[in-house]
Amino acid sequence: MKKFFLYVLCAYAVLASQAIFFSGIKPDFLLILVFIYSVRHGRAGGVTYGAVAGLLADLAGGFIIGPNIISKALTALLFKSLRDNIYNWNIMLCSMTIAALCFVDIMLVTFCVEVFSQISFLGRSWHVSAVQIFYTSIAGLISCFIINNDRRYSDLG
Repeated sequence: MKKFFLYVLCAYAVLASQAIFFSGIKPDFLLILVFIYSVRHGRAGGVTYGAVAGLLADLAGGFIIGPNIISKALTALLFKSLRDNIYNWNIMLCSMTIAALCFVDIMLVTFCVEVFSQISFLGRSWHVSAVQIFYTSIAGLISCFIINNDRRYSDLG
């Protein structure tokens, strides 16, 4: 339980640092932190942490509570399921999975906001989402090294 609260504090620090150091388009470091937690603490722990981290993101956004909770919890579940079921897990596959799940996360948040607030995203430029996916994928490469080099959670150890 102590580790969980430490990760929650890390999520809060990540949200604060993203707000301070980045303006405009920013990588989703919170999503990467959710991926790391789900690898280290299993599906149930990852989904729980994803929901709590999503709640923090929704509270920080100050608009609607729910979209990030759903998207972060679901992407944690999908990431851990893919990680467990793919035998030859490597850096390239890890970064492609992070990019794909970042896209899923963005789509889920967009869909939930559109459904719950009746704000239409039909005319929205997808350039912002594409750049965010690229930035998150680059930042995810670092987490892939952490995930793959940690002998306790690696397929090689």
